Amino acid sequence: MLEGDELLMALFSKLEEEAHELRTAPRAERIEELADILEVIHTLARKFGLDMAELERADDAKRAERGGFDGGLWLVSRIP
Repeated sequence: MLEGDELLMALFSKLEEEAHELRTAPRAERIEELADILEVIHTLARKFGLDMAELERADDAKRAERGGFDGGLWLVSRIP
């Protein structure tokens, strides 16, 4: 059974693995891959002491401040 930093490192690796699987998944399998990513995110949030409502609020605030990816714009770099 994994615990502590070992569990976190495994979750980060799993997130990368699932992102790759999503990238290569046929259209019909994308929902399954997204669900796997969401499960990893839920677990990471719990490990960091966050609940999903808090994470959603942070996402909403960040999108309101900086915009989201839906519009297709991609910020390459920012000047501090």
